[in-house]
Amino acid sequence: MTTQVLLRWCTRTRPQTGFTLVELLVVLVMAGILAAIAIPTLLSRANAARQAEAKTFMGQLNRAQQAFYAEHHAFAVDFETLAMQPGQSLYYNYAMAVNQSGPDYVTHYATPKMAQVRAYSGMAGVVYNQTGDVVSLQTIVCEAQDTAQTTAPAPQYHDRTLTCVAGTRPLN
Repeated sequence: MTTQVLLRWCTRTRPQTGFTLVELLVVLVMAGILAAIAIPTLLSRANAARQAEAKTFMGQLNRAQQAFYAEHHAFAVDFETLAMQPGQSLYYNYAMAVNQSGPDYVTHYATPKMAQVRAYSGMAGVVYNQTGDVVSLQTIVCEAQDTAQTTAPAPQYHDRTLTCVAGTRPLN
């Protein structure tokens, strides 16, 4: 009898440890699905952060132009005169253009250096009333609606207001 008990004890099946190939494949598929969901969200957040740089700098340019105009009764024609430097941006090139004829306004541009990032344009302008007196200094920043646009069209100065043109939307 003891031989039978010893034989059963030796041939008894032990619990298996480890994972089967199917279990490992299920885990890998689930990880792939989660990565497919997370990566586009992560990339859009990175692009939003890059765009925040341009939005902030465009707003700073508009405020600096307003202050410069209040002091000198003219807009600065370049970054040096305005005492602002865009620096070495990895994501945008910045430019400005002053209207030399007609109403006083200056246009700023933020042109992306990479795809999937939006372009921006801004304007600071003097608004006159119908008798030609200065009423106010207005500013606007416009964002290209499509990331395929390499340059945002300049805002429009008309009817004593500044407005974004088709293909762009104003930022609040």
